[in-house]
Order: sequence, then C-alpha cells, then structure tokens
Amino acid sequence: MIDYEGREGEAALIRRILGGETELYYQLVRPYQRMIYATAFSILRNEIDAEDVVQQTLLNGLAALRSFRAQSRISTWLTQIALNEARLRLRKARLHRFVSIEDITMTAREPIIVNLIEWKRIPSNALEREETRKSLMNAFESLPRIYREVFVLRDVEELSIAETAKVLGIREVNVKTRLHRARMKMRELIAGTLGLQLRWSVSKTTAIADCRIVWRECSNFIDDDVARILHTRITAHLRVCRRCKSVIAGVRNVVRLMGDPRVLRLPRGFRGRLRERLRSHIPMPQGRSAMRRPSRRRSKGSRVVAKQ
Repeated sequence: MIDYEGREGEAALIRRILGGETELYYQLVRPYQRMIYATAFSILRNEIDAEDVVQQTLLNGLAALRSFRAQSRISTWLTQIALNEARLRLRKARLHRFVSIEDITMTAREPIIVNLIEWKRIPSNALEREETRKSLMNAFESLPRIYREVFVLRDVEELSIAETAKVLGIREVNVKTRLHRARMKMRELIAGTLGLQLRWSVSKTTAIADCRIVWRECSNFIDDDVARILHTRITAHLRVCRRCKSVIAGVRNVVRLMGDPRVLRLPRGFRGRLRERLRSHIPMPQGRSAMRRPSRRRSKGSRVVAKQ
C-alpha cells in the first residue's frame, strides 16, 4: 500500500493519466488489488465473483477518475466502488434475502466469555499448512456479512476506524462495535482449530466487574483506543487475571493471523487476467509501452498467460 508520503506522487500520476497517459493506470492501482479483492470477497465469499468485481471496479474507477477529488486516499475511493459493485451483484443474484437473515444472527448483547482458551503465540510457520489457512477462512466466512466487511477493512487491510466508517457509510461507533463482535467471534471459532486447550469455564454470574470491562473493551484496548485511566485499570487487571489475559491474547492472535497475506490470497493468475482485462479497455497511445505484453526476450516460463 502506498503510504501517506507517496500521495503527492500518486496525485502526479493521476494528472498524467487524466492528461492522456491512460496506460499508467495499472501502475496507479496495482498496490490496491489485494485490498479491493478482499473487500469483494468479504461480501461475496466466492473467488470468481470477487475477481470479477475487482476487474469491474478498476474499470469503473478509470471511467470516473476525473471525479476523484483527493479528499481521501485513492485506495479508500476504489474500495468504496468495490463495495458498491459487490453489493449490487449480491442483489442481482437475489441473495439479499439470505444476507438479511445472516446479518441478524449475532445479537447486540455484550459477549459473555463462556470458554477460556489457553492462548499462546501461534508460530508463523503454522500458516504454511494449507489446512490451517483453510480453517481460518472457514471461520471468517461463517461470520455475518456486516462483520466480515469491517473485519477485512480494519484488520486485514488496516484502514483506520474513520476510513472504515467512510467506506461502509456508517458511524465510527458502529465500526468499533462490529469489529469487537467480529474479533470475539473469530477468537471463539479458531481456538479449537489451532489446537488450543480449554482450561476452565467462566459463567456470567462469576465474572467480576473488571473482567466484564476487559471483555467489553478488549478491541479498543488492543487498538490503544481507551482513555489512559481505563488503560491503566485494564493493564493492572491483566497482571492478576489469567482468563482476561487469555481473552486479550486470543484477539491479538486473531488480528495477526488474519492479517497475514497467506490467508486471504489472490487467486492464481489473478494479476495476469486483470492486466489483460484492463489492456483490452485502455487505449494505448502510439509509442507508449507501459502496459504492453512481456518482451519475447523473457523466458517462456516467466510470461503471464491470461485465463480464457
């Protein structure tokens, strides 16, 4: 992802594209392909449909580039386009009635920690196992759509709370609420998959006041988004409460694991197919070569072949 310091160069690139060098568009959008794909996948849960949305999003983005006012990052603007395109496809496929049922399956009550899982840091090489990545994706796909969306934007693509709220068209407080529920549910779903051991049970009646504060504020706490006095209180509580320490460790592991690009990967051949789709719609000024096919001097094995 291009950082804030790169936005000035990005703005210059946009000016050149609008000035007629449309072949530079792929260079502009290349850093954001995975972000757009992840956003589409969080809604559609289908690789082929999500890839189609990415291609259509980037074509729509090129057509509407003149309307981009740089009030937000180009990545945020493109993500909004992808979100709208994916939701439109969902409606066209007449799946909205299932989504509406799915969206209310998680209640608005505060989560109660029923099972305490003994969390430890999961080694990075665990993600090299295909079954581990598949289990993580199955857990993610089982979340209601509104929680998948916010989880991808905030924890996978690392948008800020404000950016996530803007993309989704909801208030920041709603982003925080949905994110908290998504993280807690993911923690519950993947604990057994990763072979973590159940130590004891905690019932609603035995939870002490500070435990309930930790469970309610754990997402804000790991995001360092709580008042200093509350942060101090939670930190002190974690020193003496094993169960709350486990909850915090579990949520942190969820964020770290799902943020790894090996989990939500681009489909094989994705970039080549995208280049071909863009190339077929972007006029190539004579003498320009930024998006021409790979040189014949390259080995045959290194060429990208577009899927028909």
